[in-house]
Amino acid sequence: MGEITKYIRRAKASRATGFALPVIETPEDALRAAREVAAGLGALPEGPRVAFLSDLQELSEALDGRIARLDQEMADSQRKLQQSRFGSQVCRSYVKSASAVAALKAPRRPPCP
Repeated sequence: MGEITKYIRRAKASRATGFALPVIETPEDALRAAREVAAGLGALPEGPRVAFLSDLQELSEALDGRIARLDQEMADSQRKLQQSRFGSQVCRSYVKSASAVAALKAPRRPPCP
């Protein structure tokens, strides 16, 4: 139960920071936690099992909050990238237009004999 206790502490810390901190960092950690939960539920008597399930509910809520925060951060990043891409397209369009206008205004040289 040591890993799960560690993740529950991380869940509380993550909740305190608005889910800015990760709860489970790697897929390997998640697999370890899942195995520990499976082994732990079967081994616990009724009273501690209920407390353990309550802790798991808290962990689950923290993971949901963290996922929601990451989704929001990704949406914000995507919006910024789209704005940047639009700005680049506007600049390219302006440069092409300015180049075309400059070419039209440039004095023309007579053809070489």
